[in-house]
Parts: sequence; structure tokens; C-alpha cells
Amino acid sequence: MNCFRNSFPLPLAIFLVAVLGGGAIITIYYSHLEIVPYTKRSHFVLLSHSLERRLGEFVFQQRKNNLKNDILPSTHPDSVRVSCIAKNIIEALQRGLRHDKRRRGDLDKSKEETRHLEGLNWEVLVVKNKNVNAYCVPGGKIVVFTGLLDHLRTDAEIATVIGHEIAHVIAHHYVEKVTKELVFAVVQLFLLQFSDIAYIPDAMYKFLLQLPFLRRMEKEADYIGLLLMASAGYDPHVAPSVHEKLGQITKQTSRPKYLSTHPSPKKRAELLSQAEVMEEARSVYRDAVADHVVSADFL
Repeated sequence: MNCFRNSFPLPLAIFLVAVLGGGAIITIYYSHLEIVPYTKRSHFVLLSHSLERRLGEFVFQQRKNNLKNDILPSTHPDSVRVSCIAKNIIEALQRGLRHDKRRRGDLDKSKEETRHLEGLNWEVLVVKNKNVNAYCVPGGKIVVFTGLLDHLRTDAEIATVIGHEIAHVIAHHYVEKVTKELVFAVVQLFLLQFSDIAYIPDAMYKFLLQLPFLRRMEKEADYIGLLLMASAGYDPHVAPSVHEKLGQITKQTSRPKYLSTHPSPKKRAELLSQAEVMEEARSVYRDAVADHVVSADFL
């Protein structure tokens, strides 16, 4: 360090550190940019696909161990029903991605956007529990609670929720969230070690950065999920009412917007009901139904 100081005047040393550090940051940023399928949004992710899958497998195994006494057998009617719906959506996803690659003609770029979806071992568990919820962890592990099935009667309603959860995996939301938390931690460390500026309060990070991001993430999953269910042959017109229904059941409307990780059910329904969004989904749905009819005619 003394040699470095003797070789370069302090202002020049600071300039070199800034240039080299800035160049490294820019290189890391652009080399870890990915494109979200369907929305084509660029986002920065640091975790590798293999690490993401290992984390997902670990989390899923832990939860399976915790829930093992309540997991319904694969032959249970609820398990069969949910698995069939999930299977239809996943197959529609794979068809849609292949079609998108052919349509765009840029096979290498398309493959890069969906590399994290290749070879996923999708798995579905139905858990006997009154919790009105479902989730999907990285690696394609879907968990649905029977409390949700008690309120969603039709396959299209269930497909709305499963499509939304699968969309989180498609959009790489988990690793994007982890990346933002890692970047925030590094910034905090820098401010504490190399600056007189006080550290960023956790509350400020939560309200100004984390919660708005989580709400945007849910909106993106709603949109992708809408297209997924439509491409699987489930009427997307039911999706807005599903979010309103679940909002009434879980009392989400009672929480102030700025404290919530999700947009209000009313807002979610409004976004999905927008003419442009719903017409896009309806067009996908009509094509899916027509393809199904044509395939049935050849049987």
C-alpha cells in the first residue's frame, strides 16, 4: 500500500481506483443482465442458474419435511386435479417458448432468456391445510394448500393461481430479489467503511425500495400468469375476479398500500382487466382452443 501511495499522487490514486472499480462494476452488471420472457424486461441477477436450483431444492426439501404429515398422496383427487392443471400450464409454457424462438428467429438470444427453465424437474404438492395460499420455489416446486381449493371451484380459477406462481419462476423473481438484497448489503458496507454518510436505515430501504419492487414483481407475475393460463386453454376472463375473491377472503384490502408486499386485489383486477391486456390474453386463449379442436379432429 505504501508503494502504491509513493508511486501515485493521492488524487491520481483515487481516480485510478474509481475508474477500475467503476469498470469492474459495469462489466459485472452487463454480464449478469437477463431478459424476462413475455415482458422482455431487463433485470440484474447475480446467482447462477445451478445455484438457484440447489437453493430451491434445499428450501423445498425443508418444507416437505415440515409438511410431510399433511401432504396428500399423488392419487388423491385434489392432487390429481391440481397436477393436471399445472401440467397443462407447463406444457403450454414450453410450447409458447418454442414458438417464440421460431417467430423471433434469434435462437441464441431466446435460448439465453429461458436457459434457467431448461431441464426443470417440476413437482406439485397439495397440502391439507386451511391456509388460503399457494407458492412455487425456484426449480419448479409448486405447493398448493387445500384451503385455496375450498374457495376456488373451477379449474380456470385454480389455473389463475398456479399460472401466477409458475410466472415467478419464469421471471426469475427469487434470484432478482436476492440480488437486490446483496447489492443493498454491499452499499451499506461501503457507506459504513468508506464514507461519513450515515448508513441507509432498513425502514427506508423497505418502504422506498423493497416493497415497491415486490409489488411490481407481483404485477409482472399476474400478467405472465394470465398469458400462461390462456395458452393452456383456461379462460383468462376469470382471472380478475379470482384476485378480488382472494382479497376478500384474506382481507388484503385492510392493509395500507405502502405496507403491503402485494398490490391491492382491486388494483390487480383492474390491471388484468385493461382492454389491451385482456385482449392479448383472449387472443392467446382463442388460439389455444382452436389448436385443441384441430388436434382433437386428428385423433
